[in-house]
Amino acid sequence: MKTQEPGEHDARVVGTLPGPGRLPRPSGKPNGAPRRSRPTSVPLTEADAIEIWKRRRLGEAIHSIAAGFRVNPGRVAEVLNGTRFPEAERLSLI
Repeated sequence: MKTQEPGEHDARVVGTLPGPGRLPRPSGKPNGAPRRSRPTSVPLTEADAIEIWKRRRLGEAIHSIAAGFRVNPGRVAEVLNGTRFPEAERLSLI
């Protein structure tokens, strides 16, 4: 096996050789696997917002509600503070 000179890269390990004076960008994954975009959550519906209000009234924690809907707790907080679906609180009482 050939020994590498300082600053030299093995194309088999990196994938392609970088330009002069440039280092390959790490992918953060083993073996230089490509990065994948984060999965996006499904948008909340008005029916979801009503259910969020009902669950919160029963004392369920915001993070637990968010996990149940697979959304960020901030989306649940937006429902509860009236930023999104402001009518959901009233509809949840029916």
